[in-house]
Order: sequence, then C-alpha cells, then structure tokens
Amino acid sequence: MPKPSTPALPTNGALITLAAILAVAVYLRTLGFDFVYDDIPQIAQNTLVLTPHPWTQYFTTHVWSQLGDALVGTYYCPVLLLWLVANHALFGLNPLPWHLTLILLHASVTFLLFVFAIGDLSGAEAAFRKAIAR
Repeated sequence: MPKPSTPALPTNGALITLAAILAVAVYLRTLGFDFVYDDIPQIAQNTLVLTPHPWTQYFTTHVWSQLGDALVGTYYCPVLLLWLVANHALFGLNPLPWHLTLILLHASVTFLLFVFAIGDLSGAEAAFRKAIAR
C-alpha cells in the first residue's frame, strides 16, 4: 500500500511574501485615520519636528523635551526624532503618508526578521512563525 504523501511546504519566498502581506494587511485601515493619541504632541505640536533644528540636538534631548523643563524625560530616541523630522519634511502634516511609511517599515522589519530567523532557526516554517509573532 502506498504511503500517503505529505503536502509540500511553501518555499521561503512564498512564506516571506505571506508574512509581508500579513504585516501590511493588519494595518491597512490606518491609512484612513487621522493623527491620534500621542501623535498630536509628538508630531503636530512638536517644535522639534515642525521647525528646523540642528540634527545634533536630536541626540542630546529626550523625545518629550518639547513639552518644557517641567517634564523630566528619559525616553531617549534620536532615531525616532529624525524619522519624524524626515516624514514632516516629505509629507507635512498629512497623516496618510505618515501611516503608509510606518506600514512599509513594519513590513520591512517583518521581512528582515524572517531572513535573520531563517539563518538562526532550522527552517523557513519556524522563521515564518517567529516573523508573524512579532
């Protein structure tokens, strides 16, 4: 009696594509949203984002420093501040492209995590599980 065949696993490329599609699909609805929650003080009202500053200032201050000296912050994120400045320079205060760049960043990170996980784990299936769990 012939042994039943097991279904073939998808290729690495198919799993990477599926992981990227899932990463994008989950957040597609945000393209229709306005700025929300901390977006208002972090983007729309942030003088560090809205007016030009020397780029070195983003490496010497915390993210909430625009709210004044009364707020002592330890949330040091210079790359986030540079990301916000770059988005503002490109898109102004139009939330759609801001959300789109974050979706694309999320898909890129999912892709990179998948690629690195393939090297660290025993195969593409385990890498796929790790990539979509993030």
